[in-house]
Amino acid sequence: MLDMIITSLWTGFISALFASSVFVFLMYSMRPKLQLSSKVAKTVFDGQTVYAFKVINTGRRDAISLVAELLLIQPVVVEGGIGYNIIDIPLVRNKLFHIRPLSKVGDKFGAVFEFLTIENLDEEWSKYKDSYLLFRLTAQDSVSLFYHVFSCEFESPEKAIVAGRFAKGAKMEIAN
Repeated sequence: MLDMIITSLWTGFISALFASSVFVFLMYSMRPKLQLSSKVAKTVFDGQTVYAFKVINTGRRDAISLVAELLLIQPVVVEGGIGYNIIDIPLVRNKLFHIRPLSKVGDKFGAVFEFLTIENLDEEWSKYKDSYLLFRLTAQDSVSLFYHVFSCEFESPEKAIVAGRFAKGAKMEIAN
């Protein structure tokens, strides 16, 4: 009788563990799927130079609660290794409530967004030797409510900044 109870408990425990694992795996796969631009578009708008970072929702569901940050990271030698000076570069708008999936929106507004900064990136970047730019974005899936962190590093202004504007829609090309 005791053997049956122990076997029953182990069977229940293993079944519950398996079911929980499958559930977490399914929910984990329901994270937002966003694509970040690998270049920075530099353009003039109303007489002011603007730098843009493009984000596209390539997933099947809405992404909500998007929060972006732009950091200039400068490695510095300190006792015991390398430390980092972190310079926060303000974005014109760093939060976005909602971005729809590209497959549902098509060419209409809603699946693509550009985060902008009006800080002079060329000048700011050149002040800090051997620094790199980090664009980071967090987003939450509208169904599972799981977050995902997306990031893109830019090694040098010469390679990262391209004069022009991003193409319309789901294209990451920058046109003059």
